[in-house]
Amino acid sequence: MLLLILACSFLDEDTAQSERSAKPSLNSLDELISQLGDDDYNKRVAAEKRLINIAKSEFKQLRVTLQSALAKTTDPEIQFRLRSILRTVSTTLPIQQIVFSEAGLKDKTWQLFEEPKAASYSIREGILEIDSTDTIQEGLMFMHHLAKGRKVQRLVLDAEVKIINEKRVREGLAGVHLNIEDNLSSHAMMIQPDGIFAYRNGFKHKMDTTDRWHHYRMMVDGPIQQFFVDDMRKPVIVLRRNGTGRHWVSFGDGTSGAGAHAQIQNVKFSRYDSPAEKD
Repeated sequence: MLLLILACSFLDEDTAQSERSAKPSLNSLDELISQLGDDDYNKRVAAEKRLINIAKSEFKQLRVTLQSALAKTTDPEIQFRLRSILRTVSTTLPIQQIVFSEAGLKDKTWQLFEEPKAASYSIREGILEIDSTDTIQEGLMFMHHLAKGRKVQRLVLDAEVKIINEKRVREGLAGVHLNIEDNLSSHAMMIQPDGIFAYRNGFKHKMDTTDRWHHYRMMVDGPIQQFFVDDMRKPVIVLRRNGTGRHWVSFGDGTSGAGAHAQIQNVKFSRYDSPAEKD
């Protein structure tokens, strides 16, 4: 009996796995899209949820089908629900996600930019440590280059940072940089011992960043940049920037003539479709 139960559980798992991995056919998608306008409310809701779940794993492919259906249909209910699906998935699921790692440095997904007298760094068990406090050091940044000429999209840079509180840390612009530069504007924030500083704008959110890990998020929507800390739903800083950047995402010690000591982990860059864009 026990063997029979175990066998059934494995079969159930295999079935569930095959359902998750199986790609929907065009006919099944057409059927789900038509159900978005069904007279039965429960069928409409179920079809919308099913399409959203499919989009979580097949969004690039499904997006073309949904937009084609949106252009062809004259049913207001189907139009409304298709727009809702596209908006929901576009703003919640990244179409590209790049995590910083030593492997990424080797294959040039991330590139190290260091000046002649750059700060020292080490990577141990996934934690990057940067120290420029011994002498006056120049910048040391890790960069991922963005494609030029892309459409307006939401760009997000996440990182967990712990500033090491030392008496020898110099004041001024000492700190860890998070930076996003695209074809619309340049956005940079600096994590200092006493708070978060919006580079070039002068805005500062006061907080103690030393000797404990904090999760920092920079979110860029066109010229608007927002800075979040830990689990805060509201940004601590919101700014509008103009001008053209240099098409990269970067983080590290970007200061010159100022020292900092920090540990950084779980750095992740995500790119989302903009719900307002038109193809």
